[in-house]
Amino acid sequence: GPPQPTLAFLEPGLVAIGTQATVERAIDAQLTSHSITSNEEMMQLVGDIASNSNAWAVGRFDTMIQQAKLPAEIATKVPPVKWFAASGHINGGISGMLRAEANDEESAELLRRQVSGALAFGEMVAKSDPKVGALISSLQLSGTGKTVAVSFTVPAELLALIPQQQIEK
Repeated sequence: GPPQPTLAFLEPGLVAIGTQATVERAIDAQLTSHSITSNEEMMQLVGDIASNSNAWAVGRFDTMIQQAKLPAEIATKVPPVKWFAASGHINGGISGMLRAEANDEESAELLRRQVSGALAFGEMVAKSDPKVGALISSLQLSGTGKTVAVSFTVPAELLALIPQQQIEK
């Protein structure tokens, strides 16, 4: 069958998530001092997002897409993105950012246009629901060069509006 997700706590505050083989390689790399910290691109991305967050994840987007087994109609439409980063800060409300590092500036511009279109569609849908409208209005698209980012802030007051039954589903 398909590879099962595996999780390992490598050290306080550091978790490895992936296939069993990937997590085992991460453990071996840590034991032999040949770790991800030697990857300058990855560490630059981690440094950019980790300081303002109390939860974050970084990874290779191209590898994730290959392993996701997406339908060809979707996989061929995704612009070439090398890295992704997700970060969040939880303190009453939730703020966060999703960031992608495209392979080139042209791919990043295409991704920005796709995200912008999705946000415009969300604004149209949000006109009929004030809760959704508040959430959509908190989304901000940014980025230059090869970087595309969507940041958001969900205040505690908005979180309180989510009915308890939706959380329990």
